[in-house]
Amino acid sequence: MPIFDFEMFFGEIIAVYVNEPCLTDGTLDPKKVNPIIMMGSAYYDLGQVVGNAFKEGIAYKQAQDI
Repeated sequence: MPIFDFEMFFGEIIAVYVNEPCLTDGTLDPKKVNPIIMMGSAYYDLGQVVGNAFKEGIAYKQAQDI
């Protein structure tokens, strides 16, 4: 679905899988998974900023002369 200058995708979760080391007492443990999410222009893990969107690859790209 087009929204302003972006495309929005909708979907349905039909299955979920997890590695056993990420479970505590048979339940997913977010601290063991430590997901990274994007909010605004930054990437976060559980508690801190871990990167900046649109900036993280600049130095790598320049070093590779791409």
